[in-house]
Amino acid sequence: MSNIVLILAGAAVSVVGAVGFFGLIVPHVTRFLVGHDYRWIIPCSIILGSLLVVLADLCAPPI
Repeated sequence: MSNIVLILAGAAVSVVGAVGFFGLIVPHVTRFLVGHDYRWIIPCSIILGSLLVVLADLCAPPI
């Protein structure tokens, strides 16, 4: 079962790109940091996801 989930997650990231990766990983990191209460997970995921995208954009080399 977990192999299927890994394959589907990998396929989603390869199709959508980095934004999909952030969308998949940020809620799990947020759940690890704040616990299992969705009143905290959802707003913290929004903040953490936006910060992660901004930091990735700042660290990326210019084109």
